[in-house]
Amino acid sequence: MLTLIISTQRTGSTSLLRSLEGNIWIPKESMHRYELFNFSNLPIVNNKQLELYYLSLLLEYLEQNPDENVLVKVLVDQVSITTLKCLVKHASFIHHAIRLDYGSQLSSLVCANKTSSWYERSKIYTVEITQDDINECHEYLSNIITLHSTIYKKYPGKLHILEDRDYSPYLSQHIINAKELTWPNFNTKELFL
Repeated sequence: MLTLIISTQRTGSTSLLRSLEGNIWIPKESMHRYELFNFSNLPIVNNKQLELYYLSLLLEYLEQNPDENVLVKVLVDQVSITTLKCLVKHASFIHHAIRLDYGSQLSSLVCANKTSSWYERSKIYTVEITQDDINECHEYLSNIITLHSTIYKKYPGKLHILEDRDYSPYLSQHIINAKELTWPNFNTKELFL
């Protein structure tokens, strides 16, 4: 049985994944701990071929272990729509993770991009960013949130609104020049609720 978590970056979806009952499924060849189709650490030219290979491994595992609750997390911009449709077709449960505080999600993404620290909560960083850093991340993030809302409407499931009081941004408070810059706004709530 497949439990699918669909999300965008910096929502707290990894914490959601770890809180659900079941086994997180990642093939032993994977370079990533929580996202099945995250190939950012691999020097591979054809990610599509690897995506199809991982999908076939997952489907084979599900067939051989029909009673096991298998947890798989995907970020909407890391999988093809064909793979996503296949995952949805095989899923017993679908969870969507979003974050309504766009400013915190954006600042967390900017920090993670700048420091290359995606999971290390124990380290304290201070980082100086530029307006271009913010604008680039805003364009990317607003587009993938919009894509996620389209996917949510087509493939509904349980919506998890992960807020900062539950999943605090561990890096965003460390932008030393944050108040000197312009932070765009985006209405995630309008797209999902």
